[in-house]
Amino acid sequence: QSEPCRESMLFKSIISWLATVSLCQTKSLPDVDAVLQELRAKGTQATAADWRRLGHGYATLHLFNSDGGRQVPKAKKAYERAMRLAHREGNAGLEIQCRCELGSMLLHTLEMDYGLVLITSCIDAMKAAQLDVQMWEGYAISRAKALQAVGRRTEAVHSAREAMQASVGSSTRGLGKAMLLIGKDLTDKEVELLAQTAAASAGQQGGDTHAEIGSGAAARGDHLHDADGLPWVYFALFEAYHQRTFYDDAWRALQEANRLMYESLQNHQHGEASEQQFQQIKEFFTESVITSTRSFCPGYRPSKRPIFVVGMPRSGSTLMERLLAAHSQVRGAGEDTHMAPLVGKFIEAGSTLDGGRLCTKLGKKYFSRMQQLVGAAKDSPVHTVDKMLRNVMNIGFIYLMVPNACVLHMVRDPMDVGFSNFRQPFEGRGTPWAWNLTDIGREYRLLYQVADHWRSVLPDGFLHDVKYEALVASPEAELRRVLEICEVPWEDGLLEFHKQEAVVHTSSALSVRSAVTTDRIGGWRAYARHLTPLAEALGVDISSD
Repeated sequence: QSEPCRESMLFKSIISWLATVSLCQTKSLPDVDAVLQELRAKGTQATAADWRRLGHGYATLHLFNSDGGRQVPKAKKAYERAMRLAHREGNAGLEIQCRCELGSMLLHTLEMDYGLVLITSCIDAMKAAQLDVQMWEGYAISRAKALQAVGRRTEAVHSAREAMQASVGSSTRGLGKAMLLIGKDLTDKEVELLAQTAAASAGQQGGDTHAEIGSGAAARGDHLHDADGLPWVYFALFEAYHQRTFYDDAWRALQEANRLMYESLQNHQHGEASEQQFQQIKEFFTESVITSTRSFCPGYRPSKRPIFVVGMPRSGSTLMERLLAAHSQVRGAGEDTHMAPLVGKFIEAGSTLDGGRLCTKLGKKYFSRMQQLVGAAKDSPVHTVDKMLRNVMNIGFIYLMVPNACVLHMVRDPMDVGFSNFRQPFEGRGTPWAWNLTDIGREYRLLYQVADHWRSVLPDGFLHDVKYEALVASPEAELRRVLEICEVPWEDGLLEFHKQEAVVHTSSALSVRSAVTTDRIGGWRAYARHLTPLAEALGVDISSD
């Protein structure tokens, strides 16, 4: 057998093996097919509750599966039918519930404006019905986050304060999340309320570990605390103290927030799982396998090169996306994109590479789906920016499917990016390592080892480092370099990105509404004496800092 033939057979065996071990975690997701069968069986007898179940099923699939929002239109159609039926049935409660659930889902899509209308009407209806505040304060927080994402800061703060006032005495989660959104606009009186809540909670839990955080504030006995919401109070308290330069109090609050989050984890083996995934990548994606596979599996080369931004959270990825998306030929697609499910399709194909056509087929599918996701006209394709950071694990697949992709690896000072992750109140399931300094350091080193591996096995120039410090110190020079790499012509006005009305769903939603600044460099130094575990895990010497 020829060398390419042997290598292609080897690659097929690798994909077959990957299909058995699966790089993706399986989750217990709703069986929408079963619900659809029930609806068909009932026909015109199907009720609003039946259609709501279908809508909720699709919405749950959208939440847990990153597939570029393919479930959103299905969920929307089911929910709207449920609302019409509920109105006919005279079931006002179910109609409101559907409105709330649909609105919440749409707040994270291109139909955010419609989502805001639904959520606002939902909140107003719940308040008019004098329902328990815990029924609607979460929706008020969602509305505040959405308003902040579109740059409507004043309205966002108003909605957050409404949720905060409703949460006092009933919900620590609501109180903490609302005050995090209010952020720099918190009054001293509101900060005092946070301190009181923290002190009262310490007493109710029978501990005094963090009682000093509330020193000077009388613990109020009328608070009924939901324990799982307490970390949000501490995260909000950290931000308030940090802005006031009360660094000792701020650190105690931050340490407690992360301790509570870390203890809530059911599985502390996330580091081992990531390491195992890397070993699989390193063992099977070798230079010889990739090179020979390219010879019979050419992939798809679109005229407008897709752009991927990968790396560690809090490394400047949102800033990079916003700068690029300010260009008339570029559209930001956010993090809910199409590569991950196509990697799954690649793996599911097993040893059947369809005569080498699989790479091209999936590459074309990725490109077309991303064009649809950003609303590009069929005859006017654009460059898309895929900011799913975890695609750093999929770079080999990206190369096989879209070999002319422009992959940007964000790089930031390890102490800065490590501390920035520790202070960030992540809410999703994808960052279980972010609540422990040692785990953060390990994650950082692992992701850089992954990037180094891809650099060693892929052609020169496929993966490009973009240093955050260079980007904020000399934004025009660095952006010109990136655009040249991605074959996008320069346009004047790109550095005015912060004046655009684009939606920003990430935790950087507020910071990227201002011009590029170097103010966030070296932020860890105020807490240097507490960050030894992070430095040791990173292998960084901070003894002289």
